[in-house]
Amino acid sequence: MSRLYKRPGSRKWWADFNDPSHPKADKTGRVRIPLFSDKDRSQEELGLLIGSATNSEASKPLRDSSFLAFKEKFLNQVSPNRVTASQYKRAIANLESGSPLPIKMLSQVTPSLVSDIKASWIRAGRGLYVRNREIQSIKAMMRKAEAWGLVKEQKWDSVKKDKEPKGRLLWWTMDEVKGKLYPGCPGIWQVPARLSVRAGFRPGEAYWLPWDHVDFQRERLHITHVYEGKGLLWGPKDHERRWVPMPPDLYEYLSKLSKMARGRFVFEEGAGRPTLPSMCTYAGKLIKKTGLKGSLYTGRHTYGSHLASGGANAKYIMEVMGHSKLEMTNRYMHLAPEVQQQGIIKYLPS
Repeated sequence: MSRLYKRPGSRKWWADFNDPSHPKADKTGRVRIPLFSDKDRSQEELGLLIGSATNSEASKPLRDSSFLAFKEKFLNQVSPNRVTASQYKRAIANLESGSPLPIKMLSQVTPSLVSDIKASWIRAGRGLYVRNREIQSIKAMMRKAEAWGLVKEQKWDSVKKDKEPKGRLLWWTMDEVKGKLYPGCPGIWQVPARLSVRAGFRPGEAYWLPWDHVDFQRERLHITHVYEGKGLLWGPKDHERRWVPMPPDLYEYLSKLSKMARGRFVFEEGAGRPTLPSMCTYAGKLIKKTGLKGSLYTGRHTYGSHLASGGANAKYIMEVMGHSKLEMTNRYMHLAPEVQQQGIIKYLPS
């Protein structure tokens, strides 16, 4: 049994349900806790609590929950300063608008529904890359719901992304970097530009780089988790830490900048700083004004392309760029010097 009720003198609605595993459960397994002053929101939260509860008979998670309550919980788990947060919000909004019926429960979101919505996107002429990105976001969200035990596991591998053409990887030459990119990024905006082009940083890595992760003695940068007190502010993709060597020009630039540092982070002027999405958006506008094509992420591709064309092997590029799969690194290897490619022949038996 579960219910909402009002206590005398309380502005909040209270939940009353059974969950022996809940930290506030009494000896009989009954839980009574305050929720919110809004009844609808409290009802959704109660649905999530019930969905998270354990079945006293089978000791297994109940397998359905409120979609609204899960959505709020999931989005709260995604840092508001990460670019992916806005991607998830767009994907969820398009999932809900594309569903023929209002999505009230998680069990309504099935591979069949998502495949139907994908087909409608194709008919409406939505772009290939946008479709694939949102399909990937929906699948990741639902797998998280399954991991939390809020809904039954489903075969999400059956929802395929469409094949993306292997076009030319966009990157800049050093003449373009020195002649257009650097002059077009004034002041503190040099930081994300230089970190992307000369150290292969992702936008989030550049945004969250603190000065104590810049090792001037060993001439390298440390990409790792950033904490504030005991709380985690930011963590690298896939929680993979790595060291990246600083080329001389980046070392010189950061050395000079460190003497004028006014805050904890390298990308900071002391009087506050924009959010990560704002940084990416404004940097993109600055890049566009220079006449260059691309975005901050093009700087990362430029770094990988320069390493490959300079003769670095795939294993080294994979490590310093933090790739999880070799196929991501192989995008750059066609730029490897011909002499290096020919040199491999000597390892084959004659």
